Amino acid sequence: MNIFSKLLFFFYVFGLLFCSCGKQYYYLNKVRANPNKGTFTLQIDNYAPKQIYPAFEAEIKDAAIKKLIRLGHAYKPNNPQYVISLSVMVDSVESIGTAYIGGMFVGRSIATGTYRNYSVNSRGIYLKASAEFFKTKASVWEMEYDLYYFAQPYRDIRRTRGVVRYMMGKFKHK
Repeated sequence: MNIFSKLLFFFYVFGLLFCSCGKQYYYLNKVRANPNKGTFTLQIDNYAPKQIYPAFEAEIKDAAIKKLIRLGHAYKPNNPQYVISLSVMVDSVESIGTAYIGGMFVGRSIATGTYRNYSVNSRGIYLKASAEFFKTKASVWEMEYDLYYFAQPYRDIRRTRGVVRYMMGKFKHK
């Protein structure tokens, strides 16, 4: 009987803690759309179908929709207030910068070495997001972003999802 009462007490305390914590933070899981922020639909324009395949597009679209819903906008494919279009292109990108080469510190922190300008051509993913009113077709928001393309599907999808979330976080309605 003594073991049974201890076991019953253990399950009672465990159940109480488990249920109370779940109820306390249950309201945080729900995201309610604010009707004042407006409704949207999202379309993706893929200008590089050989590099950006349909599963890649689906991942990008899913990340953008989730971010906008989290910000309080409602996703409505039919008759929305805003049409958000996301253009995805893969093109060559030129990076220009300055590098400090060689050298060491002599005396009173006087550096010896040279600065060299460099230029690198590489492949990049170009993202352009824009939003316009559905009825008037007036543009209300636009943003562009370049990121490197590594031709490694998992890495490119992960980086592109992060950038798309960042871009959608900057969407401001009027």
